[in-house]
Amino acid sequence: MEEPEFNQVRSGAIVREGANTIVTYNTVLAHYENGDAQITIRLLDLGGSFEVYHFHVNSAALIE
Repeated sequence: MEEPEFNQVRSGAIVREGANTIVTYNTVLAHYENGDAQITIRLLDLGGSFEVYHFHVNSAALIE
C-alpha cells in the first residue's frame, strides 16, 4: 500500500450532527494477491483524536 498523502481539511455543519471537521487523504493504491485496489480515507477530527468517517475500497478484483 502506498503512503497516504494529506489532501485537505474541510469544516462544516450538518443540522442533525452539528459542526465537524473532516480530514481527507488522496486516494492510495494498494496491491493485493488478486489485484490492485484504490482506497479513499476520510477522518473526523474529534479535537484530540480522529475517527474513521469514510473508508472506501474500489477494486475490480472484488467483483470477480
